[in-house]
Amino acid sequence: MLADGCWALFSLFGHVSPTDSLALAWRPVVVATATVAAAFWFLFVAQYTGDDEWVPSVLSRTVLAYPVLFAPLAVANPGGLLFVGRGVDAFGYISVPSLEFGPVMLLTSLYTFVLPIASFALLGRFLLRTRNLFRKQAAVIFAVHAVIVVSSMAFVAGLSPRENLDFT
Repeated sequence: MLADGCWALFSLFGHVSPTDSLALAWRPVVVATATVAAAFWFLFVAQYTGDDEWVPSVLSRTVLAYPVLFAPLAVANPGGLLFVGRGVDAFGYISVPSLEFGPVMLLTSLYTFVLPIASFALLGRFLLRTRNLFRKQAAVIFAVHAVIVVSSMAFVAGLSPRENLDFT
């Protein structure tokens, strides 16, 4: 019963699937939402640290425009620009999509890493200059996000302990 509940929870997030076709259908959606998450994370950190006045409004709009333009491409994958190969790997009872990235996806990976790295710079600066109640909170945010970004970078670089399994 607990295993069924865990399976349902994992399936909701699109990282695992009971069928190969569902795994392949969900992966582009997950990839598209990664760009949205990176954009909103950067804007959140800028506001949290009080550095939102340093971020010009044109940059905010550009940061949000990329995911809007990218999402339809991620789902349609015209000419194999994002994914040149698709397949499904099974890890026990879990089916996960294995995708070979194309040129646009590699550019998108750069986008989804530049924004968190900029966020780290803002958070690090905030940690160094503040002595208030929020310092510990900012340190926890920094540490947790560092684990997520390093895990994602390891997967994209092909350094994951299990091939085609993204621990992010």
